[in-house]
Amino acid sequence: MISGPQSLHLGDPQIFFVLRKKNEHVSMLHVIHHGCMPMSVWFGVKFTPGGHSTFFGLVNTFVHIIMYSYYLLAAMGPQYQKYLWWKKYLTSLQM
Repeated sequence: MISGPQSLHLGDPQIFFVLRKKNEHVSMLHVIHHGCMPMSVWFGVKFTPGGHSTFFGLVNTFVHIIMYSYYLLAAMGPQYQKYLWWKKYLTSLQM
């Protein structure tokens, strides 16, 4: 069984991309990540709770906070484009 917050992770931005017919935004990295994370979390909680297994979830959460901060700035309009110089670093962090 997948927990509430993790089940939200299954479709967070994906569902919006698909509903808006923006399929070019759904990359292979995105599909693999959203396919593997729920299974990884289930395995970690079921067989190795606590300790080192929670570290990857923490890293994933940290990357998502940075990623959604970028999306927020990008959505605020063209006057904020000068603050988005770190996009290439975000992409590296995601990988």
